[in-house]
Amino acid sequence: MAEHATFRNRLLSGLAYAGLMLLLLVIGIMPYEIWPRRFPGPDLMVTITFVWLMRRPELLATPLVAAAFFIADILLMRPIGLWAVLMVLATEFLRNRQKSVRERAFFAEWALVSGVLFAAALLNTTIIWVVFFEAVPLDRAMIHAASTMLAYPLVAATARLALGGAPVATRDENAKGEAG
Repeated sequence: MAEHATFRNRLLSGLAYAGLMLLLLVIGIMPYEIWPRRFPGPDLMVTITFVWLMRRPELLATPLVAAAFFIADILLMRPIGLWAVLMVLATEFLRNRQKSVRERAFFAEWALVSGVLFAAALLNTTIIWVVFFEAVPLDRAMIHAASTMLAYPLVAATARLALGGAPVATRDENAKGEAG
């Protein structure tokens, strides 16, 4: 019975993630602007993916992340597969460090996620510059990464309110402490 519930939770979580990413992509390709041209807005796909991963890593499958960002690369006319590969590498790096970060304050999580995002953005810009000779200017890419990381606490707080309470790891540890 527990295996069925786990499978169902993973399936529902995967469908919710895929639907949310699809919604963000559809909004992203619509012909209107939310942010002024001089200031790049946050990449909510990245922010939501990182928040989801840091809160419930067991419910976010790597192939789902790869597929979401691969489709985004195609629809947003970016170099196909580059950002998808970087996001898979970033999410796997964060997944391996998630347990150690969840024991610390939110600032440690935010710092780790910010560092990973800035590294991915720098690597993305460098690879495009080396291979294609024409890349987004580095300062604009870093401003885009900074706006994404400034949105991270807001998305994390929204997820906490929407999903009820602290991250699962914290709730599980509190339950073990109360039961013992």
